[in-house]
Amino acid sequence: MECGENGVLSYIGGRSDCVWFRQDMRFDDVVKVVEGTIEEGLRGYRLWYNTKYDRKMLLPLQRDGDMGKLMKGNEEFGYMYIAKRDVPI
Repeated sequence: MECGENGVLSYIGGRSDCVWFRQDMRFDDVVKVVEGTIEEGLRGYRLWYNTKYDRKMLLPLQRDGDMGKLMKGNEEFGYMYIAKRDVPI
């Protein structure tokens, strides 16, 4: 992800993947699934998601219960983004 004009983020290339989650998953379990999928640790990264109501607004995925928000706000389907901690979001 790259910060563009007026604070708008742009996705430029990189890897995309599909991962299955349950809405009642704990944050630590989500991190383990993501790390296993990308075969890389998430230290130095943050997880973000958006809802179908506003795809431009990224919300932090950082605690237990956030998966429920992601799933309910997207009718059981959603997008998650991984960005380095130093990216100004």
